[in-house]
Amino acid sequence: MSLTAVFNTDYWFSAPGVITTQALWILLVFFVGMIVIGIVFKQVAQKGKVEKFLGKVLQKWGSLLMLMGFFGLLYVWLRYERTPLFSFRFMLGIWVLGFIFWAYKILKYQKKKVPELRERHQRDAERYAYVPRPR
Repeated sequence: MSLTAVFNTDYWFSAPGVITTQALWILLVFFVGMIVIGIVFKQVAQKGKVEKFLGKVLQKWGSLLMLMGFFGLLYVWLRYERTPLFSFRFMLGIWVLGFIFWAYKILKYQKKKVPELRERHQRDAERYAYVPRPR
């Protein structure tokens, strides 16, 4: 396959051939690994002793990895069963675009919003350090 075939609509909207066993196992391990890493991130965020803002970011990454891993497994299963519409390559393209968009939103939150929230939290902690707390 040449790289120019990727820019052809027949490549994206034609029925792909039978998936090989090696490719099937590689995809299964990849998507199951995504789910496992997502579960680990969510568990660390919930039960680990991490900072509040880091926990929120880990929750977001865990959700991304778990959901996209599940959708990846669904794609692999539909491709294995050779379902006419859902096993086309454009579904994998939609999956990749969704992953990139979601990861971009998380990175934007992590790089822009979290430092602002940390600064606000620190400023509020300094401001209310000597204010008595209600019992």
